[in-house]
Amino acid sequence: MWIDAGNLAHRHCREEGIEAGIKPWSELVAVWLVYAHYTPDQIVADRVWHDTISDIDRLRSAITGHT
Repeated sequence: MWIDAGNLAHRHCREEGIEAGIKPWSELVAVWLVYAHYTPDQIVADRVWHDTISDIDRLRSAITGHT
C-alpha cells in the first residue's frame, strides 16, 4: 500500500510540477523510498502497521481536503 501511495504521489508531483519537499506529497514519497528499497527481511511488520495507523487519516485529509 505504501509503495503504491508513494508511486502515485511521485507521479502526481511530476505531472503537476509540484516541487520536492511539499507536504503531504513529500511524506508519501519518503515512505515509498524507504519501503521500496528495503529487502523483505528488513521490513518490520509492526513498523508498517504503526506508520499506517498513525498517519493514514491525517494524510488522507491533507490530500483530499476533507477532515
